[in-house]
Amino acid sequence: MTRDKRKSNKKYSSSSSSSSKTRKSIYQEHVSDGELDLSMTNQSSLSIKDLVALPQITVVDISLNQLTHLPHNFGMLHHLVSLDLSKNALEELPESFGDLINLSKLDLLGNSLRKLPLSFGNLKSLRWLDLNKNPWDPEFIPLDIAINPSSDTSDKERRQCAKRVCSYIRERKEQAEMLAEKILEDLTRQKAKSEAKKRRNRARRERQREGSTASSNTISSGPQQHGAISGDDNHAQTLHDPNDDVPQHISKDPIFNKLQIPSQESFISKCCFPLLMSIAGVLVVIKVFELHSVLRDSVLKMLFD
Repeated sequence: MTRDKRKSNKKYSSSSSSSSKTRKSIYQEHVSDGELDLSMTNQSSLSIKDLVALPQITVVDISLNQLTHLPHNFGMLHHLVSLDLSKNALEELPESFGDLINLSKLDLLGNSLRKLPLSFGNLKSLRWLDLNKNPWDPEFIPLDIAINPSSDTSDKERRQCAKRVCSYIRERKEQAEMLAEKILEDLTRQKAKSEAKKRRNRARRERQREGSTASSNTISSGPQQHGAISGDDNHAQTLHDPNDDVPQHISKDPIFNKLQIPSQESFISKCCFPLLMSIAGVLVVIKVFELHSVLRDSVLKMLFD
């Protein structure tokens, strides 16, 4: 079982290595004078690793193949000056395509492209461009900018196409960047407003809790305070001074000070209390006389008996 597995792995590795050698040989076989011509070789995919291994190549022709996409890191081929991708089935270009800073000629005739990456505006060295026979999305790029007049196939028109398309894509990129900055600012502002609203709500809840705590404390201590006030009122009524009812301008008169009406407290202490003591003394004396009479009667009764 293990031996069969080893044989199969060996067979797979040998086949993969042979395919790698075959691919490399295809690339190397089609290199001539700094140009790589892979047109009409039934290419359905590209090996960016093998292309990077050919830094001397500045002109690449991959037209008339079945390419539907390019590697995402296709922009690593900084050495490319001329690139022919016409008559494939490309549906989009990778975002790294704008890294081809030395690219001056690009042929995208007869593909399935609807949009271009915004990095396309970075191709500042581009001087020749053909975008004919692609189903361009008019909402992304106006047809009069992308499509060359069918009656004009001159190099002059291709150069004008490169100029207006790159300029338009750069404007789109700037608008997209401004829109992104505006969206970011709006999100930051909304976040700040949300945080401020949360802080206000938190402070309001804390004030509400403090208010409810204070009101509950007031309610719990209310009856005691009411009782104390009632006691003070009763005490004030008991010790009411009649001189308090006298107007202030009369109470300051020195003659009135000599004729002041005694207060209830002073009246009780100075008049009522001695009178009560006198009455109590009289009652005691009467009681003593009554007891004396009773004793006297009982003694006389004993003597006569």
